[in-house]
Amino acid sequence: MWIAGGDGAGGGRWLENLGALELLTARPHAGCPIRIKVHLDSGAGNGMRAGVGWARLDRRLGDSGRETFAVTPTPGGDAVVLLVPERRGAYAVQVQIGDQDGRWSNVLRARLAVDAATSEDPSRCSRHSRSEDSIRLEKVE
Repeated sequence: MWIAGGDGAGGGRWLENLGALELLTARPHAGCPIRIKVHLDSGAGNGMRAGVGWARLDRRLGDSGRETFAVTPTPGGDAVVLLVPERRGAYAVQVQIGDQDGRWSNVLRARLAVDAATSEDPSRCSRHSRSEDSIRLEKVE
């Protein structure tokens, strides 16, 4: 599954490679934002955007989607992207970063497990999505 134009838009030039994905949300729960840090070789700049594709890995209730949105740079120059899964389960995630000139990076892939929602209380997301812990996601080729 391609996330964004892999046709070499922008004169066939590509952005630098993405180094790794890091899950900033220690215990992902359905319906809550999952923060994923994307380690960039040259740092995030103005006007960058992220393409995030996802697929729920369930034979009976599988689902997939993709979104493109503005990148939120971190103080270290990396990018943070958000994903809000609606259901619990295993997910395959793909992330790609693009710039203002239409160039796109390589695609990083990872898998993550999302727990069921704990209650109908909307404040539950803030308890689970903010954590000092982080988990390095393994690259899936």
